[in-house]
Amino acid sequence: MIAIFLCTLIITIPFYTSSVYAAVSGHIKRYPVAYGNSDGFPGAARQYDTITVEALARIDVDGESQPVSANQVKLYNEGMDFDYCDPDAGGYYLCSLENYPYPTGGFQGIKKFDIGLYHEGTRIAVGRASVVPDFKPPRIESLAITLPSEDAVKGISTTGTVSVDYIVKDYGYLNSWRDKECSGISKVEFYLNGFTGGPFKTENIDTGDCDYSDSFSFNVPSNIMVGTVKVCAKVYDRFNQASSEEEASPNCVSFGIDREGPGIQGGSFRVVDEDDRDVYFYHPRGKDVDVVFVIDAEDLNLGQGLGSIRIDLTTLDSSKLTSSNLNSGQCLRAPNSNLTNCVVSINLDSEGGLVTITSTDRYDNVDEEFLTAIFTLDETGPIVAQFVSDSIFMDGLYAKQYGNNFSALISDGGGIGVDSDDVKLVFYDGFSYDSSQDLNVVTNCTGTPGATACLWEGVDLSPGSDMAVKARIEGNDMLENAIAANEFNVTVDITPPLVTEADISIEALGSLTGDLTSGGGINITARIKDFTQIFAHADLSRFITGGERVPADSCIKVSDEWADETEWVCSWLRMIEAPGPDSGIDMDIEFEDVPGNIVTVTKTGLELYERVVEEVPDYYDLDIREDLLELIPIDMEVIESLTTQFYYQLVPFELLYNGRCSGDEIEITNIRLFGCEGYAYHAPRSDDPRSYTGFIQFALDTNEIINYDDYVEIGVDSTCQIEFNVKCHQKSYLQPEPEEIRLNIPIVVGDDVGDDLTDDIEDLKDWAETDFWAMWEFMDQVVTILKNICKIRQHIYLIATTIALIGAIFANCCEKGAAASAYCCPAEITSSGIHITFTEPQEAGAPGTTFEDKMKKLCAFVGCQKKDEPGLRAEDLPSDTAGAGDDAPDPTPRELLCNKLAKLGKNWITEYDFGSSGAAQGAETYVDAAWSTSVLQLSMKSLIFASICLCLPGIVYNVRKYRELVCWKAICYRDLVTLGLPKDECDKQYEYHMCVYVLGDAIGWLLFNFIGAAIQAIVQMLINPVAALWAWTRTGLLRKCHTSLSKTVKWSTWCAAYAVWQLLTNIAEIAELEETYENMKWDHETNMCEELLDD
Repeated sequence: MIAIFLCTLIITIPFYTSSVYAAVSGHIKRYPVAYGNSDGFPGAARQYDTITVEALARIDVDGESQPVSANQVKLYNEGMDFDYCDPDAGGYYLCSLENYPYPTGGFQGIKKFDIGLYHEGTRIAVGRASVVPDFKPPRIESLAITLPSEDAVKGISTTGTVSVDYIVKDYGYLNSWRDKECSGISKVEFYLNGFTGGPFKTENIDTGDCDYSDSFSFNVPSNIMVGTVKVCAKVYDRFNQASSEEEASPNCVSFGIDREGPGIQGGSFRVVDEDDRDVYFYHPRGKDVDVVFVIDAEDLNLGQGLGSIRIDLTTLDSSKLTSSNLNSGQCLRAPNSNLTNCVVSINLDSEGGLVTITSTDRYDNVDEEFLTAIFTLDETGPIVAQFVSDSIFMDGLYAKQYGNNFSALISDGGGIGVDSDDVKLVFYDGFSYDSSQDLNVVTNCTGTPGATACLWEGVDLSPGSDMAVKARIEGNDMLENAIAANEFNVTVDITPPLVTEADISIEALGSLTGDLTSGGGINITARIKDFTQIFAHADLSRFITGGERVPADSCIKVSDEWADETEWVCSWLRMIEAPGPDSGIDMDIEFEDVPGNIVTVTKTGLELYERVVEEVPDYYDLDIREDLLELIPIDMEVIESLTTQFYYQLVPFELLYNGRCSGDEIEITNIRLFGCEGYAYHAPRSDDPRSYTGFIQFALDTNEIINYDDYVEIGVDSTCQIEFNVKCHQKSYLQPEPEEIRLNIPIVVGDDVGDDLTDDIEDLKDWAETDFWAMWEFMDQVVTILKNICKIRQHIYLIATTIALIGAIFANCCEKGAAASAYCCPAEITSSGIHITFTEPQEAGAPGTTFEDKMKKLCAFVGCQKKDEPGLRAEDLPSDTAGAGDDAPDPTPRELLCNKLAKLGKNWITEYDFGSSGAAQGAETYVDAAWSTSVLQLSMKSLIFASICLCLPGIVYNVRKYRELVCWKAICYRDLVTLGLPKDECDKQYEYHMCVYVLGDAIGWLLFNFIGAAIQAIVQMLINPVAALWAWTRTGLLRKCHTSLSKTVKWSTWCAAYAVWQLLTNIAEIAELEETYENMKWDHETNMCEELLDD
């Protein structure tokens, strides 16, 4: 119970009157109560708190209890009536005065309330209540730790059990000193190692006392084994005011604890040599090593004899008869650390075993660690795995007179490692040991025990002449096992290369006079004699920029007669950059052999002349053959889209040489594009070897467009230029200035919006309903053969070029005649059988007379299938071995494929008329003046089979989507064109999706115009091969092939290749197709034909 400080006065006033007066008495029951309205503890309040005063009052009249009203109970010194009175037990009324205000500045001391009970204006009883203001927190008066008797002597806890004694006190207000002048102590909390976290113990008091003391015992948590433990206390009063959390006395008290032995770090245990390297090997004769380990204990103090460390090393050192106590010299504490490092020296002479370490601290705590140390016997010396000098030639070691460097790789196998201080390099003559050549100059030996690299630097051999000496490496490993015997041959070469100024010739290139001329070339040739390889550098600083030390382009051995020096030829070829003229030039040329012997020869008196324009210079003209140029028209809308795209165009060119070299001496090679993407190749004309023709394909610079009324001029990227190399009389000449190319692209206008497309739509619907299924039945045969056979992933230019050149290859092959023609020339299939066209009559019985034989050779030539593919199984293909007998080998999948293609090919070639070819159908045809046309038709036929054998991806792989795409095209005509979309957009979108969805994902590049058109051509060939091919190539192309320039076989070859390129440029508006694709995406999973045919 909380003590209530009240001064109560109970006054009973008897009235002695005559019998005519009533007897009145009043009572105020002990003790009236006053308390603050915030927390409600009787007799106590906060400094700024309103007060409630309560009293039990009773009035008796003639012995009868009377009601008591609120105005009958007053604070008579202050004239305040109570607020209400309610009946209570025993005739009493509980009367209350609520919200008595606090004074200005709050309560500063005890507040007393004098209560009076009135009857008819007369005070008949009094009482007193009081309240103590409490606005000061309690505090810890005393906090102490008591150790058990067994630990008290040590001054530290070794068990973890301690007693805590504490005294706490609560203060109510300023200058309060007496008991009961507070709200009373509520609880005391105890913490470990500071006030963070929760308390480990709480004492709930709540007696209302202002002073309290007690004690208790507790065990330190098991996770605290050693160190300093701090116990802190915090006391609360009943208004929840708490004492300070300052971690100092008297709030906190500390004590030490140690209930474990000094920790032995097992992972720190090592056996090491004097270089602190771990030892894994032993020898019976012993090896001085150190056993090291670490102890972690702050109370370990060997110097005062208060602790001990004992180690049993008898399994490692046979001289140790028992375990040993270590002294302070063997175990030293690290500065500012609790770690103690112990080092014990032993003589390791056994394979090891169990090692026991026992540590005891001054409090008799013990730790014991059992460790295992096992070692391998090593009685084998190291071997020299490699010995080299810094001069090696043809696997031989060379040395010069002074300053040689040698290195060796020494391996100890599984041993302890090389003793670096005991390794030396010794040279001798091979018969007697020469102690004067004992070179103990090892500068560095590094590495692991298994592989040690040793280096000797600056070794001077000082022989009087060239001689052969021998070298060996001596020494031991760490266990005194000697390095195995070794011997190396070293050739000491002190003679520099033999060369004089007369052995050096300097020749001018590109000069009619033979003088060194600015802009021309300089060719230096030197002949040198030396046993070893020659390295040469020339000072060309007077001829080229940065030429102070130019290495030779090559140094080639030209003789190998070891009776004398080997002869070498070194050469330099450079273009002269200096403007000239310049005279009195001295050129230093340095020659160095393998050992490093150097000789420098100076060519003096050289003259450099200024370049003079020759009367008949060599020059080259590059001309764009506009008469052969087939520019693909382009729509104006496409031109606008080209501002952010590339437009690819094929351009033929002609290169004319004019100069002193004759036609049969000139060689033009490596024609190429420079500064832009593209491809170029060429072929010589047979009637004029000085003229070279070819064609290039490159990206145009669409950022520079000039519009005219009926065409647009688009310039080639300014960095896109044609380059080539020229040779004449085995000398290289400068190439001409690159030619800038500008093309005029014709402009065309697409179909007007609103054209009547009803017939087109109906044709597409009819095809989807009927014609497609007939085609599908035929193409299903091809699907069986080609599906999943080949996946072409090469670059698009490689594919296009391969296809284009196939025609030219077969045309040239067919031209050679005889048996070769049977492999290359396509067959003519007539009612009388299969005939092959070639230039000369074929010998009877020659191979390749049948169409099947030709197809097998063709497939083998183009490499349709290099190896068996997982996607092609033999059981998937028909067998051609019927009737061959049981012993006949099964055909390979490749053979089955080519056989099947050969049979299918019979159905793909039909008779047709080539017009002016002059070839009579049904009979063998020979070469005549119109050979160009024949070559064209033959190469086109070959292209059909070559393309199939090349396995172009997706020919029929997704052919059912082909039908869906045709239906989509009809819907595009029907719905979108009527809304204003140009018809060309439907056509271009159709072509785009034909490449992407029908022809397979292998051509999913935006630059699909070449390969996409080729694949689409093959699809058309499956339906009507000859008619489709002829329709694409006859316009304009055949006319060029019939010109007077195309009467030769080689020119016809070029014409055939150019025809293929025309075929491959069928889809030209790449950028517009991409833009259309972004605006009109087609979902290939949608059933377009259902939508079209249900209409």
